[in-house]
Amino acid sequence: MKQEVFFVIKNLGGKGWGGAHRVLAILANYLAQRGYDVTIIAWQDSTIDYPLDRRVHIEWLHCLITSEKDVLPAFFKTRAILKGHKGAYLYAFMSKMAVYALIYTLGEGIHIIGTERTDPQTEPHNSFFRTIRNHAFGFMYKTVYQTPDAMEYFPRRARKNGCVISNPITPDLPECFEGERRKEFVTFCRIDKQKNLSVMIDAFCKVRSLYPEFCLKIYGTGLIEDEISEYIKQKKAQEYIFMLGFNKEVHQEITNAFAFLSSSDYEGLSNSMLEAMAIGLPCICTDCPIGGARMVIQNGINGILIPVKDADAMSCAMISLIENPELRRKLSENATKIRDDLNQDVICEKWRKLMD
Repeated sequence: MKQEVFFVIKNLGGKGWGGAHRVLAILANYLAQRGYDVTIIAWQDSTIDYPLDRRVHIEWLHCLITSEKDVLPAFFKTRAILKGHKGAYLYAFMSKMAVYALIYTLGEGIHIIGTERTDPQTEPHNSFFRTIRNHAFGFMYKTVYQTPDAMEYFPRRARKNGCVISNPITPDLPECFEGERRKEFVTFCRIDKQKNLSVMIDAFCKVRSLYPEFCLKIYGTGLIEDEISEYIKQKKAQEYIFMLGFNKEVHQEITNAFAFLSSSDYEGLSNSMLEAMAIGLPCICTDCPIGGARMVIQNGINGILIPVKDADAMSCAMISLIENPELRRKLSENATKIRDDLNQDVICEKWRKLMD
């Protein structure tokens, strides 16, 4: 009999969602291709932003979750699906979903693997729920964190069965571009407050005043798209800062861009940063909690780290790349080495071994 593996997540895509869905899809596909019986339980109807293997079964619960009281129908439906599957493993993506899993699997003999995907000091925003989460993680079969800093935040009991697993890099990324790069800085991310895109916009406007041949392209969707568009208008920057929405071929689009930018106030481990490095883009990233950028970027060696909320530091870093071709070449060449370190099969095998 095949080992049964379940994933539970609020939805599989759409505005306001990003990296967790990509990692879940990669891992679900990996396990299905290796003979596991894989089911994804998605609470809300949504798009499927990342391709899934035909052997991965999806259970749509058709629940609309707008507040905490809306989770009860999802609890009962999820428990009904899991009932009778004693010994199965449940990967609960996002910390709230992991805490909920402890409740609706009670008495069912399900092994919960809880995952923390962002900065646990900041999210969830409700401090009372963060306290519950911190202790609940100590009662799970295994817990997974993206960085050592994230794991250290939790109580000893939660760390006891915890481990750090980086995000995988998809194997079909384009090769590092060699040649004259387009004069455009790029970012691709979920458009929300955490990303602090206004800092990036402010920084780029300073660079543009000195180097008017450059532009900034922002790929992605999210909950504050209108707010960011309005900010660009306020800066009178519509002619050289572009919001281009979600693009499944974004890696092909940016492969010959000048450099990648990330201005986040906090992150787990940024998928877009890892992918940009893997395709050889020089990267300028904030050294933000919970230490994901610092974990993979050696400042001045394979990328540039700058302080959080510092538009001046970001503009200075951009100018240094523009004026120093040798620095660009070194950062690009060294960044691509991350492909081997975060190979998809290597990372997915670490997740699989949690069930051994």
